[in-house]
Order: sequence, then structure tokens, then C-alpha cells
Amino acid sequence: MDELTEFLLDDGKPADFEGTERTYVINDEDGAIWAMRNLASAVRRLNDIKRQAADEVDRITRWVELTSKSPQNTVEYFEKALKEFMVRLREETGRKSLELPDGTVKSRQSSASVEILDIETFIKWAENNGHAGWVRVKKEIDKAAVRDGVEFIGDAVLDNLTGEVVDGVTVSPESVSVSITVSE
Repeated sequence: MDELTEFLLDDGKPADFEGTERTYVINDEDGAIWAMRNLASAVRRLNDIKRQAADEVDRITRWVELTSKSPQNTVEYFEKALKEFMVRLREETGRKSLELPDGTVKSRQSSASVEILDIETFIKWAENNGHAGWVRVKKEIDKAAVRDGVEFIGDAVLDNLTGEVVDGVTVSPESVSVSITVSE
């Protein structure tokens, strides 16, 4: 932090501010200006830190990509060769695994399974051919529709149509939302 920034952060500092106590209350616009200056400085510093970290992550990612190509090709080549060998060995001898000094190769028989190629086409077919049980339906609450269809009386939530108390719902009281935007 340069000297000007330090001066500006201290200039206008309220006499009753206790930085370590965190109990300061802003009472006027001068206090708000000082607080916003400190907030903006901290946000800019955080942004600098995150940018520097992102730059380092990018450099490390590029290094990993450059240095991993040859070993990755080797991994893919030998994994393929070992898998092919294990399949042949299983077919010829019935062995399901192979213990080697530097690792183990295991094989497992998997059951046949279905793969849905076109979800919409399949769903239509299943529903039209008596297989609605093959399709799951996810249910969600439409909070906007609920809010529009109820009335709040104290802590109770009442159905606008019947006047009955709606089970499983409670009132979340109104509140004020505050947003802060730090200028660059």
C-alpha cells in the first residue's frame, strides 16, 4: 500500500473507531465516506490478490499441460495394452485379476444396460405404450405461485381460495435488502 492510500484511509477516521473491536457505528455521511474508502481499498486489494492468484494458476495449468503430454500418452498406451491383455487372459483362462509387482489389473463382468439416445422420443414412447413408470417426474415448489395464492395473517399463511391455513408453510417477514457497489 502506498503512502497516499495509507493517508487517505486514516484521514477522516472517526475518533471513536476501534479497529479491533468492530463495534463502530456510522452516524453521519463523513463516517460513511471514510468507511466506504476503507471498504473500497480492501476490495481492491482482494481483487489484486485474486488476479495474482489466477495468473499463477494459469501459469501452473499451462506448465501441467505442457509437461503432461508425454506421460499421459504413455499412460493411455499401457492402460490399453494391459486391458486388452486382461480381456484375453480372462477369456483363455478364466482369471479375473492379475497381481504384478507394480500394481494389479482387475476385470469385472458388467450386466447389459440401456443407453437412451433421444430422451424426448423415449419419454413419448414410454408414456404412449403403457410404461409411464419408466419415467420419473421431479416436483418442485413454485414459490411465486404460492406467494400469489396466499394471504398472511400474523404468522399464519392462509389459502386465498378456501381461507384455510396452509400446512407446511410459514411466514418469512419482510426485510430491507442492502447492496454495496465499490467503484473501481
